[in-house]
Amino acid sequence: MTPADPTLLAGLVAGLAGSGHCLGMCGGISAALGGAAAPGGRGFACVLGYNTGRVLSYTLIGALAGLLGAGIGAGLGAAAPALRLLAAALMMLVGVQLVTGWRLLAPLENAGLRLWQYIAPLARRCMPVRHPGMAIALGALWGWLPCGLVYAMALTAAGLGSAGQGAGFMLAFGLGTIPAMAALGATGGRLGRVLGHAGLRRSAGLAVVLLGAWTAVFPLQGLLAGGH
Repeated sequence: MTPADPTLLAGLVAGLAGSGHCLGMCGGISAALGGAAAPGGRGFACVLGYNTGRVLSYTLIGALAGLLGAGIGAGLGAAAPALRLLAAALMMLVGVQLVTGWRLLAPLENAGLRLWQYIAPLARRCMPVRHPGMAIALGALWGWLPCGLVYAMALTAAGLGSAGQGAGFMLAFGLGTIPAMAALGATGGRLGRVLGHAGLRRSAGLAVVLLGAWTAVFPLQGLLAGGH
């Protein structure tokens, strides 16, 4: 990853832009944790714990995806930049969904339902959440919830071609989702609704499209150089 490579920035912006989607998928738990008036201020600690676990699961998904992508890239040889180009295209697709609201990533969600059938019972055992440790465990499991946005980001991470870059990209994405999710739990949803506003989502989605296009420059240069 070069210093000018915008991949991490794109992941962060995609997380911020996808906050509205995340509020719909995971916001109920965050709001419930924050609303539970646990003694000693543990409600807020549980919100942070839940989101920490969720981001850690995204980071693990990114590492696994990047490792898989590295193996595929090694098999492609000189054509390996094509995998990175696919990652850029997926990033732009995510941006288009955020701008338009079209459920372009729904097929990815359907593909993950089988895995979630095994994880969901474990997640239910962590509820009700009684302390921050349980919240971290719940978040780590809930991060595997079938979500087209997360899956598209994971496929993008696979295209980066290494476990480290994949993990870093998904970590940045997860961190980008935290402000709205934490705000939902801490403020009764007021700040969370602002961060999930349609206008803000569209603007950030457009930024993701542009960053995806910029990311595509690097593999295109590699493919063109390989052709000479």
